Amino acid sequence: EKRITNSTTDQRMPVVHGDHVVWYDTRKGYTDICLYNIETTQETYLDCSPATRWKPALSERYVVWEESTGGGDIWTYDIQTGQKRQITRNSAEQAYPAISGNRIVWEDYRNGRPDIYLYDLGSSQEYRITDDPAEQVSPAIDGDIIAWEDKRGGLWDIYMRDLDLEVEMPVCIAGNEQLFPSVSGDRIVWQDKRSGEWKVYAFTYTGGAPPEAKFSVDPATGTAPLTVRFTDLSTGSPEEWGWEFGDGDWSTEQNPVHTYESPGEYTVSLEVSSRFGSDTATETDLIRAELPEPPSAGFSATPASGGAPLAVRFTDESTNSPDTWFWNFGDGTASEDQNPEHTYAAVGTYSVSLTASNAAGSTEITKPDYITVIEPPTASFMADTRNGTAPLTVRFTDTSTGDVTTWSWRFGDGGISSEQNPEHPYLAAGTYTVSLEVKNSAGSDTETKSGYITVIERPVAAFTVNTVKGVAPLKARFTDTSTGVPMSWSWDFGDGVTSADRSPEHTYGSPGTYTVSLTVANSAGENTTTKTGHITVFEPLSAGFEANATVGRVPFSVRFTDQSTGSPEEWRWEFGDGSLSNDQNPTHTYQSAGIYTLTLTVENELDTDTRKMNGYITVTA
Repeated sequence: EKRITNSTTDQRMPVVHGDHVVWYDTRKGYTDICLYNIETTQETYLDCSPATRWKPALSERYVVWEESTGGGDIWTYDIQTGQKRQITRNSAEQAYPAISGNRIVWEDYRNGRPDIYLYDLGSSQEYRITDDPAEQVSPAIDGDIIAWEDKRGGLWDIYMRDLDLEVEMPVCIAGNEQLFPSVSGDRIVWQDKRSGEWKVYAFTYTGGAPPEAKFSVDPATGTAPLTVRFTDLSTGSPEEWGWEFGDGDWSTEQNPVHTYESPGEYTVSLEVSSRFGSDTATETDLIRAELPEPPSAGFSATPASGGAPLAVRFTDESTNSPDTWFWNFGDGTASEDQNPEHTYAAVGTYSVSLTASNAAGSTEITKPDYITVIEPPTASFMADTRNGTAPLTVRFTDTSTGDVTTWSWRFGDGGISSEQNPEHPYLAAGTYTVSLEVKNSAGSDTETKSGYITVIERPVAAFTVNTVKGVAPLKARFTDTSTGVPMSWSWDFGDGVTSADRSPEHTYGSPGTYTVSLTVANSAGENTTTKTGHITVFEPLSAGFEANATVGRVPFSVRFTDQSTGSPEEWRWEFGDGSLSNDQNPTHTYQSAGIYTLTLTVENELDTDTRKMNGYITVTA
């Protein structure tokens, strides 16, 4: 025996590993971690500061402890290098560290209730070992094995995890408390109160946990034949399954489906096994297969109407688990399918019946005239009137065939209707195309009548003429510009001549001023326009003249007098000696002897004429 510490203060919680001993020491007035080498008797204080350090643990190379900075963090000391290192930096508490090799484990409160965490000094990686919502505390570690206290069952039990195989399993669940686990190699020891007093128990780990058998069923109750789906809920990675269904049948599937043919109560058991062991779960009278009631037949069909050929899908809606079905489709055909599909080829109305049966009996349901097979409609219509003056109200009558269910009218003026026999007012003159589309479940058809409705209004007479004045004979072309769709025209040219042409030509033979009128008419009425004095016809020009003397001596002065007809407005006299005049009645003096030709040209805006008198004037010396 050798005394290591001699101080009068407390030194507690010693841990030894090889030549090193570590404890927490209060000789400085607060708790520090002290490391002692048994061979060299060298004592090393790992820190001297007011923080509290305690609960040390020791491996060959590292010292680990809990330090009270923050909520409580985990620190390490490297014996070889003399360096300290903070492992956790979390405001929650991290407590009760343990170490093996490079691996540190502790209980950690960052998630509320404590979990077990691990830190690998070699890889600098942190791992959460437990994630069950219950409390896990007081971890111990050696090599790949971690053990801890676990309260997921309501009391403190011992659980373990194999880091190599990634296997987690309960070590002891005994219905009382097990505390303070310790691990060495493949052995786990702990403090156990199952006998009422605290005892020490040991467990030797053989490399894996046996599976724990659990399962569920759906459904557990029903009428026979009852098909049940079994679901394996076992833990511990089972590799084989053995089911016994209680009716003499069995299965090795993981999640089998089994049908109970006869009424009764059946006990089910599941045995699961792996290389680490096996477990069996048995549920007594778990399955109840009851005697069925006779079915109550029922069904629906989609669609129930339409055009031929009509494919209909029938859906069985019978209750009380029928197992046979007999359908009569009403057209001489039948089916024994549960949910058949049938095509009706011919137009008609069909009654459908279904007989549903099981071991308890059968019932039949018949739906009279349930399926209706129709043909597509043919569109047709008429109107009570097709022509008239605006506003014109027309009553349209549907004459379509083939069980029409919807109507769609388009009246050609932007108006529409979905009535079968609508009335529609046409407010403006014009020619309108009308269409009717009819539909049923078998199809549709459209009839269009182009220019079917004509709406007119009383015309308004108007016209133009290519010329309004000229000399007789004057040819005039009259053009009708009336509005409102006139159907007849009556022209009065003012000279006693009339015309019924739409745009006539007329020749005025005599001079004068003429009033022209046009009367236009249709079934809505008539209208007249009159243009008073619209045409002026002038007499044609005829040049003529005389002289007061035609023979004389030089100088010979002659007075010429215009005798032209037809209202000339301009005159041009050529006296034959190179002299000219534009007077109507000029006087001209001839200065040289000779015989002179006289020419008079008269003009107005509509006509011109010339009179030439050869040798008309004789002048002597």
